[in-house]
Amino acid sequence: MKNSLLVVLSLAPAFCQPISVGIKGGILLNAPSTEDNRATLDVSRWTVGPTIEIRLPARFSAALDAALYRRTSFSTGRSIGGEQFFDTSHTTEWGFPLYAKYRFTEVPFHPFVAGGAAFKYLRTSGTAGCSGTEPSLCGPNPGVSNLVITSPIG
Repeated sequence: MKNSLLVVLSLAPAFCQPISVGIKGGILLNAPSTEDNRATLDVSRWTVGPTIEIRLPARFSAALDAALYRRTSFSTGRSIGGEQFFDTSHTTEWGFPLYAKYRFTEVPFHPFVAGGAAFKYLRTSGTAGCSGTEPSLCGPNPGVSNLVITSPIG
C-alpha cells in the first residue's frame, strides 16, 4: 500500500499540466466561385474534428487537431456537336495539424502565436467520359472511365 501511494505521489507533477480536449470546427466566410458556367465546384463550407492541447510551463502549449474532415466536389460538362463530354470528382481530406502555441498573457484575453506542421491524407474518386455516336470525337468505344487516387500529402 505504501509503495502504491509513493508511486501515485511521484507521478503527480506529470498530471499538473492542464489538458484540454474538445472539438474544433470552422466555416468558410467566402464562397469559392467558378469562372465557367459549365463547371460546378462544391467546397464544403465547414471543417470539423477533435483537438487536444497540453499546457506547458512558461505560457507554452502543444496541440494536435486530429482528423479534421473536409470534402470537395467538382463536375463539368461540355457539348461539341452531338457529343457530351463530362467529368466529376469527389475529394475527401483528412488533416492532422500539430503545432506549438505561446500565450503572451494569462489574463482573460489570451493573445497568442502558434506554428507547426499539418499532415494531410486525400482520397479522390471520379468519373470521366464521353457519350455520342461520332467516333472521331469519342473514339470507337464511347463510355465512362473511373478513377480512384489515394495519397498522403505531408
